[in-house]
Amino acid sequence: MPLLRRLGATVVVAIAAFLVTSAPAIAAPTVTLLAPSNGQTITVQPGQLITYKWQVSWPDAPAQGTVTSYWELATDPSFSPASMYGTDGMSCTLPNYACWTSLAAPKSYGPPWGRTFYWRVTFNGVTSAVGSFRVVLAPDLVKPRVKAYGGSARRGTVAHFMARAADNRGPVRLRATLEWRGLTVLGSSFPFSNTVWSAPLTFYSKGPLPRRMPAGRYQFCITAWDQAANRARSCALYRIR
Repeated sequence: MPLLRRLGATVVVAIAAFLVTSAPAIAAPTVTLLAPSNGQTITVQPGQLITYKWQVSWPDAPAQGTVTSYWELATDPSFSPASMYGTDGMSCTLPNYACWTSLAAPKSYGPPWGRTFYWRVTFNGVTSAVGSFRVVLAPDLVKPRVKAYGGSARRGTVAHFMARAADNRGPVRLRATLEWRGLTVLGSSFPFSNTVWSAPLTFYSKGPLPRRMPAGRYQFCITAWDQAANRARSCALYRIR
């Protein structure tokens, strides 16, 4: 009996020790991608940014310390070095571990358009699932911006004209004309080129205006086309003396 009592006591002590030393496992953080949603097709305007959003959950986060998050964008789901398209990162001070959960990445997604991109977020060494999305360019329905400026010239001298033209998607082609009573007196066309609104365009006649040219009120007109064939025209009074 004394031996059994000692054995029973030993078992009780072992169970008590086990109950004292066993603690619930600390839950690891989780990272969930929110936007763009997986498989989404996003239609953008030129220069438009895409905002990435994600959620971090860490119920057992320590009260102190620092954690770092990394955002990655690639053209291949393997995220190989050659496919990397963008990276960013930020550190957060605990307990505010989720201080960074969105990013408006200053990236251009084309041309070419229609590609699929892959993204993920790594938080404190824990990486989210990989999300994918496709980016297409919105149809171009916007006319070029164009403005002709008035002026004057004397017969027998070279005439100078000024205009502004620009398009939200790049190059435009132009046609400049001097018109009298609906008839084109002078005219010239110009191929596609990149223009900016802040830089005026200057045109001039190829030679002195004919002295026999009627004096009076004319119109200087500038017509612009963009690469989607959207067209805009502007005219201004031009006097021939």
